[in-house]
Amino acid sequence: MKQLNQTCRKMMITGTKYHACSNLYEMYYAMANNKWYAKKGDPAANYWADKAKECFNLDSLLTHHYNNVMAGGKWAHMMDQVRIGYTYWQQPEKSVMPAVTYVIEPDLRQPKMFMEREGYISIEAENFSRSQGTDAIHWEVIPGLGKTISAVTTFPQHIYPAAGEPVYLEYDMETLSAGEMELHILLSPTLNFNQNRGLRYAVSFNGGEETIVHINRDYDVRQMEQWQARSINETITTHTLQEPGKQTVRFRVLDPGIVLQKILINFGGLKKSYLGPPQSKTK
Repeated sequence: MKQLNQTCRKMMITGTKYHACSNLYEMYYAMANNKWYAKKGDPAANYWADKAKECFNLDSLLTHHYNNVMAGGKWAHMMDQVRIGYTYWQQPEKSVMPAVTYVIEPDLRQPKMFMEREGYISIEAENFSRSQGTDAIHWEVIPGLGKTISAVTTFPQHIYPAAGEPVYLEYDMETLSAGEMELHILLSPTLNFNQNRGLRYAVSFNGGEETIVHINRDYDVRQMEQWQARSINETITTHTLQEPGKQTVRFRVLDPGIVLQKILINFGGLKKSYLGPPQSKTK
């Protein structure tokens, strides 16, 4: 009987180790599929991103079970060595979930109407109403990037839109105010890697004339230090709305490498803050 119990315990130990190894393989398999589908802009990437996260979480549960539950904790700390998150030969201090990519599914998104309150509107970049790409360029949401929730950018990062090509995001809102207002675009700091021409985007309201903005064509070291310290490159343009009511702002990229974090509409009530105001309520 004693020998049978020892055999059972050994099988449990071996089974847990094999389960952990199998789970680790499944995680990297899911990551590979996520990368493959994301490269093609296929929403199937989202399933594999969730699968990879599920496996990452399961790894910690298996580790806890082996160290603290099995055999009453006889093999405590045996499975403590970090095995996820290596970037070079030395092991990291803790397990880090490898990066995964989510692909936007425009047809499944419910358009949101953001409401003005206290003289401003705040919108997280991922909550656009519509997106438009091309056969060669698509938009992706990057969870956790930026100062609040996420960021949105175009992929592949080396493909430039052709002149006038419609690669844009649109945001719907309802204003109580009209007249002159400020549009604050919060971007991730980026170097002007295109031979110092600077990265550009264009903005417009309600299908009107576009305003083209250079985000980093001309700057000094001090300004770049401020962008890096805040993790934000904030640009401000002035526009005029003819009347209150439903409005649509279009954000169109003219160069790759532009990473959008948040959009703020200021009718005079916007106050300075490190993270920017919380997202406005929707209708």
